[in-house]
Amino acid sequence: MSRTVLNLHLHQIVLYDRPNTYDRMTGSTLTFSDGSTVSVGALANDGSATLVTLPGTVVTQMIVLAVTSTSSSTSNVGLAEFQAFGELCVGCSLGNNFGDDSATTTTSGGVVSGTGANADLALLATATASSYGSSQPPQRAIDGVISGYPANYSAEWATAGETTGAWLNLTWDAYYLVDSVTLYVRSPVFACLCRTSR
Repeated sequence: MSRTVLNLHLHQIVLYDRPNTYDRMTGSTLTFSDGSTVSVGALANDGSATLVTLPGTVVTQMIVLAVTSTSSSTSNVGLAEFQAFGELCVGCSLGNNFGDDSATTTTSGGVVSGTGANADLALLATATASSYGSSQPPQRAIDGVISGYPANYSAEWATAGETTGAWLNLTWDAYYLVDSVTLYVRSPVFACLCRTSR
């Protein structure tokens, strides 16, 4: 049986760091199907969004988030949630138009969600990771629940003792056109961040 590959236009990615004061992701790299990468620096540690505006767009069927640095107190890096907002993109093909420009990073307050009728396509992905704790598998990073330790440790992905070098891989049965990435870092005090419904 042949598999039909759909092309999807992805507008933004939202990452929620683990909501505790000591496990903090301070740097990462996003890698796409065509091999292109985007470096992401230190994230705000107050629960606000970090928007990574790509230097162009990329059509992809996979995104790997590789942790490149963590805070000195980190013992189990991970994510409370990974969201990817977009829609079907007819006629898109694998590749990017990044050019020589680099990504820019800005932080913003409030909740970032898809614009218009965009859906959280991460809910449709398959998640794998370099490691995970017994109650914190990678699927918890894409379950639609924005929470984590100390409020609800079983609602997040956490590694089994990994820091720098840990990775999370999302794979779809479709291609996505990516033009921006938004990262949420954990808040020292857990706050309920609501997502848009599909």
